[in-house]
Amino acid sequence: MKALILLSIISSIYALTPTKIQHEKGYQMVTNKKCHLHIAYGSYGSGTPYDVEKKIDQYIKKHNFVERSFYWVSGLEGETDHCLILKEIGEVDKHFFQIKKLIPQFSKKGYTTLKDNKGNIHKTTWPK
Repeated sequence: MKALILLSIISSIYALTPTKIQHEKGYQMVTNKKCHLHIAYGSYGSGTPYDVEKKIDQYIKKHNFVERSFYWVSGLEGETDHCLILKEIGEVDKHFFQIKKLIPQFSKKGYTTLKDNKGNIHKTTWPK
């Protein structure tokens, strides 16, 4: 329960940052493939994969390859979508592969979906 409250507080803080955009605009950017990389953190009703989100955020900050980023909240449990526009479009494959390694194949905590502007998709699934 404490984790859920903490997650709600963190999500609220994220919602106040100046990079937040409206859901409709963000969805348009994803469907129009203007995002070089799109990362979605979802929930099965048990919260979002905060640990995965933290690792990916650390990777992004460490490698400094994002020119612009946008995100929007899409649910009540901290579900967020992130649109990344890279400094070098030729590095999409490299960063897709590196971020893909940070996403677990299975998770009961929540799912993570990674998409690139070429149609490649990697997604966490529920354990069998």
